[in-house]
Amino acid sequence: MNGDCKPKLKDILVVAVDVGARCGSGGSFAFDASWLCNGRPELKLSEEDQKDRRSPNKWPDYLFEVIKGALNENRKVALGLEAPLYIPIDLETKDGLIMRECDKNEEGKKRPWYAQPGAAALAQGIGWMAWLFKKLRDCVDLRVTVNWKEFLEGNYNLFVWEAFVSWKTEKKSHLSDARAALCAFQEKVRMNCQNPPFEQCRGGLKAGSKGEVELPNNLKYLNLVGVALIWAGLHEEGLAIIKEPCCVVKPKRE
Repeated sequence: MNGDCKPKLKDILVVAVDVGARCGSGGSFAFDASWLCNGRPELKLSEEDQKDRRSPNKWPDYLFEVIKGALNENRKVALGLEAPLYIPIDLETKDGLIMRECDKNEEGKKRPWYAQPGAAALAQGIGWMAWLFKKLRDCVDLRVTVNWKEFLEGNYNLFVWEAFVSWKTEKKSHLSDARAALCAFQEKVRMNCQNPPFEQCRGGLKAGSKGEVELPNNLKYLNLVGVALIWAGLHEEGLAIIKEPCCVVKPKRE
């Protein structure tokens, strides 16, 4: 890591969330967190911690307290959610269902955001973000961006990114998914803290008569972070974000 970056990164708490199912129906919501410069989880969240805090709905409340505590101490938070956070819109297509370029893996396998797992996570994620942003807005000075450079250099204290954890070779826990996303984010920032190799998919794919057709990079986007911010009363921040894509972090396939 570049030494010039360390002062900017030392006060950033990275949080990765697997929104899962709501706590009352199986309790698969999980998260992990770490201070960016330390490179390893400091909260020491275990499977037993998760079970203890799960009922009734204590796990999301605990995460809210963690984020609120960091922001109240004038720290910054990089919040990642394992859910589609933005969708592409092509005004020329008939059904509007455009697969994002980042919904394909290196082997060409597809996991569109609108397929059942992605659509379910999207719905859970937008509801949870609206809840979190409203609770934070009521107790801290919340300034949100989806642009890493703005977050690093500007007067923002919450950076929201998308965690894409998929194509696993074996079934693992929701907590391990969150931890994998957390570690992948840290690794990318260490590679280049000013311009990390996050994926920010400005292109898309749609089905054509002769297979998939790549769409241009100037597609329109609907950012669900912006939607949740507007609902929470942060209209200026929401409108600034609502047409932008998010940065996407994919852990390496195991």
